[in-house]
Amino acid sequence: KALEAQIKPHFLYNTLATISWAARKASAPEIVNIANSLAKFYRLVLNKGSTMIPVKDEVDMVRAYLEIQKIRHENLFDVAYQIEDEVTSYHIMKNILQPLAENALDHGIAPKRDHGTIMCKIYAHSGRLVIQVTDDGVGMKEEILMQVKEGNAQSSTGSGYALKNIMERLRSCYGDGHTFDIFSRMGIGTVVTISIDLNCVDFQHHS
Repeated sequence: KALEAQIKPHFLYNTLATISWAARKASAPEIVNIANSLAKFYRLVLNKGSTMIPVKDEVDMVRAYLEIQKIRHENLFDVAYQIEDEVTSYHIMKNILQPLAENALDHGIAPKRDHGTIMCKIYAHSGRLVIQVTDDGVGMKEEILMQVKEGNAQSSTGSGYALKNIMERLRSCYGDGHTFDIFSRMGIGTVVTISIDLNCVDFQHHS
């Protein structure tokens, strides 16, 4: 909230539009893409101050973020999306996917020093909305995995703060109506799965 309050959106968008215009003039398409993706990302993050967001916008936010990262990391990774059409208009807590994708990239794919893939899946199953981010990166040691699951991981271990933050926000928003699970194997990769009772999102459903 404090960060959102400090950002003056009009100034930010106008500046990014100016960068995009200058980059087009200089025939620099990558810079145009970065500026446009960043503008889109911030528009969705700010979301007019609302803490709930349609699944479609949550996915668009992570797409914009990963577009920037693909340029930054010189196409070190691919991204695959499997988003069920029927769940796109459900409203969920804002900014769940992006930190999961960032974690997958920074702690899974980047240390691998080889090409990797991040998969984002959102679907409905057995009365629950399932949000899953998978990477084929380096994986986590068992002791680190246990620390992360218990919410005790230090950011210095390279994999804690973002997940702990999501876990706390999910708990305060959905309570017993959600589950949060991490599966990881060294040298194989990591899967983070969040499942939310559809009753917790259904009342926000827009047909």
